[in-house]
Amino acid sequence: MANKYAVASGLWSATSTWSDTDGGAAGATVPADGDAVFILINVLVQMDVDQSAFIGLNTVTIRGHATTPAMLYWKDAASGWLKIRTAFKLVGTTGAAKGRLLANSNGTWGGTTPMANADKATIDLQTTAYIDAQYLDIALYGTNPTKTSVRTYKDKYDFDGATAVDPTTNIIDLGVAPPAAGTAVMVTTAAGTLPTGLVEDYIYYVRTVSGNTCKLATRNADAQIVDITADGSGTCTLFTGHTDTATGTVNVLDDVTADAPWTTTDLWDRVVLASWNTSSYDQQRLQLTTINAGSLVLSANVDSVQSPGARVVLVSRNVQILSTAVTGVNVVDYQNAATAAGVFRCAIINTAGTGTTFYGTGIYYGTGHTVSGTVSGCSSGI
Repeated sequence: MANKYAVASGLWSATSTWSDTDGGAAGATVPADGDAVFILINVLVQMDVDQSAFIGLNTVTIRGHATTPAMLYWKDAASGWLKIRTAFKLVGTTGAAKGRLLANSNGTWGGTTPMANADKATIDLQTTAYIDAQYLDIALYGTNPTKTSVRTYKDKYDFDGATAVDPTTNIIDLGVAPPAAGTAVMVTTAAGTLPTGLVEDYIYYVRTVSGNTCKLATRNADAQIVDITADGSGTCTLFTGHTDTATGTVNVLDDVTADAPWTTTDLWDRVVLASWNTSSYDQQRLQLTTINAGSLVLSANVDSVQSPGARVVLVSRNVQILSTAVTGVNVVDYQNAATAAGVFRCAIINTAGTGTTFYGTGIYYGTGHTVSGTVSGCSSGI
């Protein structure tokens, strides 16, 4: 184990970046597993190496300065995996301008264009390792998917929003036998308008089934039948919830086959299946194994009956902070910089817990954060 000092701006992988002494001549070997790293003021280092096989570096320090702080960054055209071992941290030093931690498209501080999805930036914090944000400015811009989640279903029933609904009686004619009375359902339309009185992302209950017709209620009782006041238009869809706990395949209403962040590539394929059930807590952390236009295959069988419209939420992003903590670690810790803020268009994921077990806090304290990515697996998100 040794100290390594970044004394010249450049790639992490380049010997011309590194010195064995603080402010010394460049040309040293790049940091090895277990080394402590210091990035000197006015030095900008692009992370372009894969340390996933490391036990982890000792503390990585990004120095602040009055005007020319150091910066560690990721940008397009290169992926990098930074790993910090347990009991150590990623930290800055005091200065009017704090040390900078950046991921974006061009590696220029202040740029807000996300890092291209094809390129990956990972900060891997082992067990008790964390990011001490007291003296760090953090701006992590990953690529968000067009659809952050997709809706699941068991069976769906298409009907014409203009002709299959009778606003005077509230009857809907599905053209086939409806689900049994009391079944929870949702309604949607891809290219039309729902009949007035019905809304998307709301659980209704099938009532007064007769032949191919039914009514919908806001509760499982005839006293709460929805008052449909006007026809809709186009094709509308009524759908039920997934019920099969012997499969990991779920039907989905939303096609994400062309949405690049949705992938089956290991480590960037994490999802959460979250049910809308109002009577019980219901989530399952999984990975994607197959992505089809009308279905997703998950890494394990669905573990419970799902409400209609239960969501498969894409948790992974191409820019990610991972924590393996099994205690109350604050992954990004602002407790000594309570008025500081960061940009987190990235994933913050605790990977240690399963089922109903969660650990740590994603972002602890701070004011005015921009969080447009995900926080998952933590006891508290923010």
